[in-house]
Amino acid sequence: MRSTEQLTGALTRSAFAERAGQEIARFQRTGRPCSLVVADLDHFKAVNDAHGHPVPTDDDRGRL
Repeated sequence: MRSTEQLTGALTRSAFAERAGQEIARFQRTGRPCSLVVADLDHFKAVNDAHGHPVPTDDDRGRL
């Protein structure tokens, strides 16, 4: 089973959940602070429908 999305190289949902659990446990052990940034783009489907689904470049993958 893949742990990353083929198109973007980002973690799959299940791989992200597993990794997040590991990181939370690590922060609990060390007592260090932890933060998570979540972005949700409104109407993203409309953008894809209007402009297509281009294959990201290596530069794009680095920004994810």
